[in-house]
Amino acid sequence: MTTEKSKNLSGILEDIERLGNTVEAMEMAAVQSAPKNYEALSVDAAMRGERLAVRLRDMVFSTTTEKRCQYLTKCADTMGIVPEYQEGIFKVTLPHQLPKRRWKNSEFLISPLMAAMTNFAKTTALPRFENAAVCFVHLVDSSLPVKMIRDHDNIECKQILDVLGAFLLTDDNGLLCETHHRTERGENSRTEVYVMPAEAFPGWITEREKAEKRGNKT
Repeated sequence: MTTEKSKNLSGILEDIERLGNTVEAMEMAAVQSAPKNYEALSVDAAMRGERLAVRLRDMVFSTTTEKRCQYLTKCADTMGIVPEYQEGIFKVTLPHQLPKRRWKNSEFLISPLMAAMTNFAKTTALPRFENAAVCFVHLVDSSLPVKMIRDHDNIECKQILDVLGAFLLTDDNGLLCETHHRTERGENSRTEVYVMPAEAFPGWITEREKAEKRGNKT
């Protein structure tokens, strides 16, 4: 094994150990009684996990014959990134909640999303919305306390919109693209992004709100 590969593997093992220590600290922190501490630890764990995943990907690309596009497609499938297009409305499901804006690197999510969109566009005729509405629906696990729900202006959405815009929008400037955010409770945390003609949004959001109310009554 070369010195460079050995060094990379040692760094990865150190990252894994640090991630394990952070997760153990999360187990000791009570989400209900100390949400701020738990949030800080969870963000730290997620950042470490993201860096670890990217380092492992780079190692795959540099030391194996696995093609980047094929590998990133596998990543998208594993992460649960699911694009859909039905009745004039595009939807993509993303794992968990989106990163905070202060995160310096969202490569962990962005590259698999680009791969998923590229493959989806090969088999599905996607529209180019001239006047679009984009709605980020942030679904938060119902078991989490209200204090764990983040402000919409603290969530990194621009990079997601840039990827989707490359396939679906003529332009994402303020005159041609309206951006909306909505937080809902759900069985698990995830993000759903909807892209549609701007004129379709009022009816869509009305039906969404009705469906949520019906769900809360059951």
